Amino acid sequence: MSSFTPAIPEISPSIRWAQSVNNTFMEVKFSTRFDSPACLDLFDQDISLSEVDNRTVLHIEAMCRNDKKLLKYQVDLDLYDGVEDFAIDPQRQLDYDEAMRDYRGQWDQY
Repeated sequence: MSSFTPAIPEISPSIRWAQSVNNTFMEVKFSTRFDSPACLDLFDQDISLSEVDNRTVLHIEAMCRNDKKLLKYQVDLDLYDGVEDFAIDPQRQLDYDEAMRDYRGQWDQY
């Protein structure tokens, strides 16, 4: 009998963002595409900022249990400038489209 344990697949979550001069809004969806259903059973979430080699890195990670299968969503985003201290609340749900409507006057139109 084999004791082989398959590796947990690591995939990047879907990310979209909008930014103005003063604000950046980011929506992270734990799915492979924005038009796919998101994972409903997330656990072991980790969202953090760190300094690595004089650059700021935003680390997002979560485990997903989907149809009796485990997936690991993970991404590290290199940021090009420092980030002011802020609280990261992984439970907060930000409606990207609503935020865009609320701040429409502040957004540059390209």
